[in-house]
Amino acid sequence: MLSNNINLCLSTKKVTQSSAKVCLAAFGSKPTEVTSLTIKVNDKKKHFPLKEWKSVFEENNEQEGPYYQKIKVTGLAPNTQYDLSLLSNKEEIIQSGKFETLPNELPHKTTHSTFRPFTIGFGSCYCIELDKDRLFSTSLENLAKNINYKPYFFGFLGDSVYLDHPASNYYWTPYSEKQLQNDFTAKYQNFYLATRWVRANLSTLTLADDHDYHNRYPDNPLFMKLAQLRDKYYMERWRKVARKLYQAFSSKSAVDQFTIGSDLSFFIADTRSNRQVNKINLLSDEDFKKLTDWVTHLNCPGVLITSQPLFLNKRSYWHPSSFFAEPNITEWKQYDRLIETLNNSSHDIVILSGDVHFSRLARVKNRGGAKIIEAISSPISLIEEDEKKEAGLFGDRIEYFARSKWKLDIDKEPKQFPPSFMAINQDRFDIEYLKAGCPKWHQQTGIIDNNRTEENFATVSFFKSNSQVEMKIKTWLPRLKSNSSNLPKEDWSYQVSLS
Repeated sequence: MLSNNINLCLSTKKVTQSSAKVCLAAFGSKPTEVTSLTIKVNDKKKHFPLKEWKSVFEENNEQEGPYYQKIKVTGLAPNTQYDLSLLSNKEEIIQSGKFETLPNELPHKTTHSTFRPFTIGFGSCYCIELDKDRLFSTSLENLAKNINYKPYFFGFLGDSVYLDHPASNYYWTPYSEKQLQNDFTAKYQNFYLATRWVRANLSTLTLADDHDYHNRYPDNPLFMKLAQLRDKYYMERWRKVARKLYQAFSSKSAVDQFTIGSDLSFFIADTRSNRQVNKINLLSDEDFKKLTDWVTHLNCPGVLITSQPLFLNKRSYWHPSSFFAEPNITEWKQYDRLIETLNNSSHDIVILSGDVHFSRLARVKNRGGAKIIEAISSPISLIEEDEKKEAGLFGDRIEYFARSKWKLDIDKEPKQFPPSFMAINQDRFDIEYLKAGCPKWHQQTGIIDNNRTEENFATVSFFKSNSQVEMKIKTWLPRLKSNSSNLPKEDWSYQVSLS
């Protein structure tokens, strides 16, 4: 058995048709008694001795964490479930899990009860402290019992850890590097423990947004200005520690891609981690070229997974709140180039994103007639207590400027694609706003809060029907239950053909 001061988390990432990366995270002391990994399918079993545990912070001594390992497994069969077991040096099972490899092609729609579409889940903005009952993990576990909704993987699309919360902790006193390591590690541990079932039973993807580093990243956060004035190296230390944790537990690579045969192509882009303060690059030049080449050379529908929506307006610098508002993705020059590339795509592209604290579905046709569809799911758990109607400007929470609800019948911005603020000599096309999340219902008081969206996450299912790729998206409300089953309550759904 593990020592009491060790919390071990097992997960899989970057799963393809033939390979997977098994990731181990250990919080507390180094788990030297965990020595091997077993992967099993049917009666076949493969044994992997573990390597030396790596410390996220190399300068730590051996008795301090966190620690991690990443084991790449190859030679797997497509569309197959594999069982995982972590073993001790006494051959005891320490922790178990499972994952599924990707299929070689999308399934054809049938009426048979065994029909299962290729489904992925996604959501963003997960304030663990405000999900004390772990309703998100329970909801996803219940969904996974239903073959129609079980995801092959779940994407946490930004703000999975709020390193800068509560804001009042960081207003005045600069933390030492060691204090930041301890503080941030505790937040990662809480996130991993809260999502342990998800990680052990589904492959996961984790992208960064600003709070995975700090508010307004890569710009300096305004609420820490006093601490920055007291220590000019404060933010340098902060970013160093945050980046080490993100790269150890998520990925060093900002982009990735995979395909489901010749039916569907996916591109994953972390447009936050490598943003330049000078507002030029969202991605490195090399990674941005990979993204634009992917769009340009698509020979089937594409799915772009990223942490911030692309259908956005620029900040109004004349509005009083603009001083506090985060610079959004539209303010980087690469954004314009990406929009121009999307406008010339010959195939439909679906954008999955989060960040903005509402769910929404919108679509537009580009200059060649291909559809660009953007689906947003946010927040999984909003960083605001139900009983707090407002937070003081210098209160103990950072959600003062984050409370929001996008209203389908009122807010229709931007109106066109490409957006009007882009100075390009191209036709613009009207955006259709199709779905929006329901307002927040406070269970304790029964009051409907029209300024907030109910917490949500989404599933997106793909299948073929009469040789056409079909997509069906649903958003789910983890704090509310369906009247007819143990599933979370469905908010909205939409189905569309892709070409």
